[in-house]
Amino acid sequence: LALYQQAAQIYQKNPSASTPYEIHPTPPGVDWATVIENIGALDEQQGKYDQAEQQFKQAIAIKEKYLGPDHLEVALAIGLLAYMYENQSRLKEAETLYQREVRIAESAPGDGSARLADGLTGLADVYHDEGRDEDARPLAERALKLEARGAAASDGQLKVNTLTILGLLD
Repeated sequence: LALYQQAAQIYQKNPSASTPYEIHPTPPGVDWATVIENIGALDEQQGKYDQAEQQFKQAIAIKEKYLGPDHLEVALAIGLLAYMYENQSRLKEAETLYQREVRIAESAPGDGSARLADGLTGLADVYHDEGRDEDARPLAERALKLEARGAAASDGQLKVNTLTILGLLD
C-alpha cells in the first residue's frame, strides 16, 4: 500500500501526465498509462469510482496516442473500465466498451486470444444481466472454446467466470 500511496502522490503532482518524461522517459507514456491503470484499479477496490473512472479513461487515451486505437494494450485498458462499469450496473456503457474490446482483440496483430476471451466473457455477462441470454450464450461458448484450446488466460479464473455465466444461462 505504501508504494500505491507513493505512486498516487506522484500522479497527483502531475495529473496531466500523458507525457511524464521527467518521471519515466521510455517508452513515452505507455508505462505511465499502466501505472495510471494500476492506481485506477486500486481506487476502484477502495470504492473511489469517480477517480478510478478518470484514471482508466486517461490510460486509454495515453495508450491510444502512443500505440493507436486498435492495439491490444488499448483493449486491456478498455476492459478494465468496462468491468468497473459492469460492477456498477452501468450496463450500456459496459456493453459498448466490451464490444470495442472484442473488436480490437479480433483484429489486432499478434495473439489477442486472451483479450478476446476476456471481452467475450464480459460481454456475455452484461447480456445476461440485461436479460439477453440468447445473445450471451454464443459469446460465452466461444470464450470457453478459446480457453479450452489454452489460447486464453492460464490462471483458470477466466474459465471459471465463463463456466459460471454458462451455468446461469441454463
